[in-house]
Amino acid sequence: MAELLRLVTSATGTTTGSSTEVKRVSKAITVACDFSNSGGSCTALTIALQGSIDGANFYELAEHAFTAGELTALKAMFHVANKPIKFVKGQVKTLTDTGTTTVNITAMEEELY
Repeated sequence: MAELLRLVTSATGTTTGSSTEVKRVSKAITVACDFSNSGGSCTALTIALQGSIDGANFYELAEHAFTAGELTALKAMFHVANKPIKFVKGQVKTLTDTGTTTVNITAMEEELY
């Protein structure tokens, strides 16, 4: 059964979440990001997934820049496969907005058969 991992919760600026250990060495991870904006709009958002096998040395596995459609929808999803890892972090790399934007990044580990 897949486990839901909350990597970044209620971020209002660029940040890197804490290290999260996955239950097993994951072969694939689905990353979902949603955000809300109060008092303005978000015009640019880039997030990343970092991974590690030892919990100390992290590397960027994937980066996703929101498209215009995803910014309008207030959400995006992408997948990372064939990069076995034991620890993950989410990162808000770029956030350009007016008002207050709150970003959440969630991941789900998957086993590929």
